[in-house]
Amino acid sequence: MKKVLIFGIMVFLFSQVKSFDIEKISEFSQSEYYPITINKVLIQDNYLYSAAGRSLQIFEIQDENIDLITDFEMQGELRYIAANDNYVYAATGGATSRLYRLNISNPYLPVITDTIFFLGNYSNFTDGNYVFVNELHLDATWSVHVYENQPFEEINEFDLPHLYWSMRKVSNGVAIEPEGDTFYLYNITNPLDFEIFASNYIANVSFPYYTTIIQDTVFIISSGLSNFKMFDISEPYDWELITEIEIGASDFRIADDRLVLFKSRELWLYDISNLFDPILLDHYNSGLTYNPFTSITLDDNNLFLTVKNGTLFYYDISNDNFVERDHYHNYGRLWSAYKYNDFLYIQYLMNGLTTWDISNLNEPTAIDTIFSGNYSAYYLDGDGDIIVYHYEDYINEEYNNVIFKIEDNGDLTELDRITTSEYPYILHYKEGIGFFSVYDEEMHKLILNENEELEEVAVISVPGVMTGRCFFRNNVMYCAAPYNLVTIQNIDSNENIEISSIINWNMGGIATGCFFNDYLFLSEIAPVINCNIYDISTPSSPELVTTIIDYGFLGIDEEKELLFIGNNICTVYDLQHIQTGNIPEIHNFQNWSWAEEVISFGSNENNYLLYLEDTSANIYQYNYENEVNEDYNISFAFSLLNYPNPFQSGNTFTKINYQIPVTSKVELSIYNIKGQLIKTLINNISEKGYHTIKWDGKNKNRKKVSSGQYLLKLNINGETKAVRKMILLD
Repeated sequence: MKKVLIFGIMVFLFSQVKSFDIEKISEFSQSEYYPITINKVLIQDNYLYSAAGRSLQIFEIQDENIDLITDFEMQGELRYIAANDNYVYAATGGATSRLYRLNISNPYLPVITDTIFFLGNYSNFTDGNYVFVNELHLDATWSVHVYENQPFEEINEFDLPHLYWSMRKVSNGVAIEPEGDTFYLYNITNPLDFEIFASNYIANVSFPYYTTIIQDTVFIISSGLSNFKMFDISEPYDWELITEIEIGASDFRIADDRLVLFKSRELWLYDISNLFDPILLDHYNSGLTYNPFTSITLDDNNLFLTVKNGTLFYYDISNDNFVERDHYHNYGRLWSAYKYNDFLYIQYLMNGLTTWDISNLNEPTAIDTIFSGNYSAYYLDGDGDIIVYHYEDYINEEYNNVIFKIEDNGDLTELDRITTSEYPYILHYKEGIGFFSVYDEEMHKLILNENEELEEVAVISVPGVMTGRCFFRNNVMYCAAPYNLVTIQNIDSNENIEISSIINWNMGGIATGCFFNDYLFLSEIAPVINCNIYDISTPSSPELVTTIIDYGFLGIDEEKELLFIGNNICTVYDLQHIQTGNIPEIHNFQNWSWAEEVISFGSNENNYLLYLEDTSANIYQYNYENEVNEDYNISFAFSLLNYPNPFQSGNTFTKINYQIPVTSKVELSIYNIKGQLIKTLINNISEKGYHTIKWDGKNKNRKKVSSGQYLLKLNINGETKAVRKMILLD
């Protein structure tokens, strides 16, 4: 939380001398997976372009197989790709929203020729010599920017007339924009003058939807929540339904007279030579409940499908059925990690558990993998040389907790496991005490007996708690459950374990936690609620003392007195004066995607941060020097925070959070470094508590401001209470 006394607009955040330096020294385990979206794969000439997590992977298509020839790393999560002549246009989102233009005249060596930043860069498509890029505005309207491909320059910006929806390509020269259940078709052959030439109301169609036009007058639409439909649109404003297939397809492709539909884990192949009477030729069900198909492309009889865990499949449909020719398997999304001595154990969402040797922090090396099958990972838990590996076997509808002992060479030896149908039966481990699980209003304690087998030794009732994450401090366990924080004491005993307190809270999601001195930090990993800080100087009775307006995975450096919170950025807080309520932010850095684990550790008198994000594990080296000011004593009264900071003009916005102790007249304004007013964001009565507002980098006249430093000032009842410096980058 930011607690500051302000004596004027040019007074900034700290009276201490602080220096925080951080540098990434290694990046490894760059596996790939396919988020569920469209336009992830396309074919250009005899090459397949695949937008994985953040790599543009290029495959050469041969008669019976596909060969990966290029794995081109991008900065940001690849969401959409399109191709035009010798160029691929790759749109990234998440932390870095931008559009890359890559020259692929040599598929073995793509070259980024241009990078475009837009607020809300969401999707793009090509048509003829033109590239169309959608931009989402904060008022939920969209604009389309039109670029010539050769030469590459913007020639038009078109404001879409309907709220909430972007423009998508339907076929050559035709694009679509919906408004509710009404769909508008645009003639885009003249990019300087878009023209609506047809529209129609289509019942029971919802986002996401996918469309195309065949034979010039047949409009086809699919939606995951409604049937697949074909319309005759020869009458532009009175479309006639030709055919309806009772499949709510996620996406489809058509080549000649063959139609392929997919939904979740199923494929359908139809003969549509007679549009009025499609004939089902084949149906395929992968059975992979938690590993659905995510994107599709079709070229003649060659069908390519991506699967969420990172697999790209190549099917042949020339004989009117699905025949797998080849597949390429990426390792999938990183999900959780556990560090022990010089070994790091990383759990993948759908691809098992890998051991890494990190004795050389600059060059970590994978040394072993335990592959549990296409099962859904939950997380790793451990203490000392014991790890609990939890995953779901969704085929047999079972949940597994596998207990491993870490050997001196890093190998894992399985000691025992529990397989149960109870959901979610998740074991947590406290070294020297035992294993604990809270589910279905009960807490279970287990130990490893003399035969190194799990044995249940205690059960107590935990009313109202169906599941929870457990965090341990000495002989006390704190169970962070949906809407309740339960404190259980005497866990080192089997007979006297008891609940000492149950605190109601508004945290409903999965919690992450850590300890520092006599404080417990608990946070959700999604932007629902902020990080709560509890005083546990009386261990059996935690007391909420303050909240940091931030969320995500937590990591603590006790020696340097630092807190790391990772989400789409990593923010670093100084805990030196936590007892006074002063928890200033001292640094932040941008991720390329969302954090999955944050672990601070020391080695050879240096400080390191292990940072997992999506498909990449990173190790940072950092240093923090702090000149202590014993007179720095500030209360919990007010806070002001924005993130990301710095933020780029290509980002959609920076999110501003402020806290006030009582209902007050609030004025929140932005000034340039000269003290000139740029924009007033709030000027009204705000209730006590936490509030959020966004700034899109525009002034009061809705014009984009230039890059540089800006000041965010919080006035309460006419008195300045907090000022924050923000940096806007090009």
